[in-house]
Amino acid sequence: MWSIKQRFIRWKLKRAAQANIKRETVPFDQVRTVGILFVDEGSVSAGKITVFAERLREQGKQVKVLGFMAKPPKEEVKNRFSAKDFSLTGTLTDPGDFVEKKFDHLLYFGPSPELPLQHVLLHSQARCRMGAYHEEHTECFEFMVKGPSPAQWDDIFNTITAYSQKLRTAS
Repeated sequence: MWSIKQRFIRWKLKRAAQANIKRETVPFDQVRTVGILFVDEGSVSAGKITVFAERLREQGKQVKVLGFMAKPPKEEVKNRFSAKDFSLTGTLTDPGDFVEKKFDHLLYFGPSPELPLQHVLLHSQARCRMGAYHEEHTECFEFMVKGPSPAQWDDIFNTITAYSQKLRTAS
């Protein structure tokens, strides 16, 4: 079943990569809404994302968080999705509203994005998508940072935090 979904998702990704969604880099002080997409690797990663989201909220930003779980959870977890949340035709069923939200910045924390994550990134209505540099996924981002180790999202978290602050002071 997953292989059929993957074919539809890949087809939709090609179409989404060619879509003309208006994208632009937004200076940090003009950002009002932030989406955080991350790979949920357990309580440590979720805790760090929570701290980062809280810092953004303290700066007056509206923040929405969505985590991707490689293995479907045994019970429903709030603000998380997995491959099982795609219909047979490759449409994200829950939480599809994250894709529809018009974020000023969409921040991605994690290793090279798998198909479900690429789907969210490419279909997102965000003005600026930021994440680690992944040569094979440049179409997913407007702003990419090259950290010491793209596989270690902690490094990317620190680098994006540093660049976000520089964008705030540079405008």
